Amino acid sequence: MREYKQLKLCYTPVYTFGEEYLKIAFNNATSAHRHIKDLRADHNILAADIIGIAESRLTHSDPDDTYALGDAVMYRNAYTGRAQNLIRPFHGLLIYVKPRVRVLEFSKYTTRNFESIYACIQWKQLPIQLYIIYKAPSCTLQQLQMHLCNITIDYDMQSRVIFIGDFNIDFTQQQNKTFQAFMLDTFNCSQFVTEPTTDSGLTIDLIFANFVLTNVHTVNAYWSYHKIIFTVI
Repeated sequence: MREYKQLKLCYTPVYTFGEEYLKIAFNNATSAHRHIKDLRADHNILAADIIGIAESRLTHSDPDDTYALGDAVMYRNAYTGRAQNLIRPFHGLLIYVKPRVRVLEFSKYTTRNFESIYACIQWKQLPIQLYIIYKAPSCTLQQLQMHLCNITIDYDMQSRVIFIGDFNIDFTQQQNKTFQAFMLDTFNCSQFVTEPTTDSGLTIDLIFANFVLTNVHTVNAYWSYHKIIFTVI
């Protein structure tokens, strides 16, 4: 029977898009330290060309090869202090980039309630400015806006720009639409995630871009409360 019929999936997997596309994914993994085996076993994570991971819970002393994903190069924004009482930090960002994507620039930014990784990448001879974002629940909207302005001092309005991450701002709530207006006015970026991104139905993992993204999807991640969000260019 499998020779004649194929069950149509209720979601769009990352791995259904071919090598002609650039696939950018993000997931709040709620501890890459604990779930690295789950990440390595997930076909959607492995199919992405760029994978941003929030709440990695890694420290600067954790070796890169322990948390490798295939042949992707890992860049990290890890906790540099000393974990208290042998408890791992509750934050940290990772970004994995496959060899076919060229990284032109890399930088990171950290405060007590906000983290980011910036990577300027080259895809098909065109640069793309990519910002991986994590905003802690304690970070106010005003603080978030200040941090975003701080990390985009060299922002190039003429280049393609993507902000992707866990913003902890629920876009199902009308009062949070003011942040969308801020992103549009300040960076000329619109928000493209239209589905819930958590198990409880919140839309807090977001993708902003200053160009139209026609392929934006979510995929369940059994190891996390957050879904994988991804876009295809």
